[in-house]
Amino acid sequence: MAYVGRVTRIKRPDRFLAVVREVRRAVPTARFLVCGDGDLRGDLESAVDMRDSLHLLGWRADVETVYAAADLVLLTSDNEGMPVSLIEAGLAGVPTVATNVGSVSEVVQDGTTGLLARPEASELTRHTVALLRDEGLRRRMGQEARAWTAQRFGAERLVQDTHDLYASVALARGWWPTPLPKGPDL
Repeated sequence: MAYVGRVTRIKRPDRFLAVVREVRRAVPTARFLVCGDGDLRGDLESAVDMRDSLHLLGWRADVETVYAAADLVLLTSDNEGMPVSLIEAGLAGVPTVATNVGSVSEVVQDGTTGLLARPEASELTRHTVALLRDEGLRRRMGQEARAWTAQRFGAERLVQDTHDLYASVALARGWWPTPLPKGPDL
C-alpha cells in the first residue's frame, strides 16, 4: 500500500498511521510506502512500532516505481483540491482508498475505481483491508481506474480541452471567423 504526497497537517498523517496500524493487525504481511516529505514527517518517523512495515521514501522523482510496487493507494486527507496523486495512481492502474473530500470524487469512482470513505480511520481501514484481501477486486478496480483516468485526465483530453478553450476565446474576440454551418444546406 502506498501514500504519495506532502506529509502535512491537512493530509492527516496521524489518520494514516491509525489506518496503517489497524490494517497491519488484520493483514500482518502488509507493507506501507510513504513517498513524500513535509513538516510532519517526524510523526511518521516516530512510529517505532511500524519500523518493519512502514517505509519512508521521502521525495522521489521516480514516483511511477512507487505506484508499480503498490497494491493500492491510500489518501487520508481532510481536504483536497484536485488530487494529482490519485490521477497518477489511476493512470498506473492502481485502485484507491480515499477520504471523500474536496474533488476526490471527481477522480475516484466509488465502488468502481476505488473506495471512498468519510474522514474516519475505521472506515478507511475497513475499505483498505477489503481491497488487500480481494486480489480480483483490486485488479478490476485498477483496470477501471486506468481506463477512467486516461479518458478523463489523459493527455489527449488535456490537448482537446486546451484547444477548445483557446478556440472559444478566439471566436468570442473575433480573432477567428465564425465557423461555417455543416450539413446539407451548403
